[in-house]
Amino acid sequence: MAVDGGANLGGLAVGAGLTTLGVAALASAEVTVPVALAVGVGGLVVIGATDVIDETFHEHWSEDIHDHGVVGGILHGSANVADRSWGDVKRLGSDIGDGAKKAWNGFKGLF
Repeated sequence: MAVDGGANLGGLAVGAGLTTLGVAALASAEVTVPVALAVGVGGLVVIGATDVIDETFHEHWSEDIHDHGVVGGILHGSANVADRSWGDVKRLGSDIGDGAKKAWNGFKGLF
C-alpha cells in the first residue's frame, strides 16, 4: 500500500514538474499551445511517470543483481521495467479505445 501510494505521489510530482518545464519552455519560445493540449500531454506524462515508478518499485532488483551481476542486473531490471511499462501503456490505449467504441455505439443506438 505504501509503495503504491509512494509511486502515485512520485509520478504526480515528476509528471507535474516535467509538464511545468515544458509549458515554461514553450512560453519562453512564444509558442501558443491550446490549454487542452497542454493538459492532455501533462496528464499522459503523469500517467507514464507513475507507471514507470510503480514498476520500478515492484522490480526484484536484488534477484536481478544476484543472477546477472551488478551492471547486468541493473540492465536486466531496467529492461523489465521498460517492457512492463510499455505493456501497461498498450493495455491503457486498448481500454480507452474499447470504451470509446462502446460510448459511440451507445450514442448511435439512441437515434
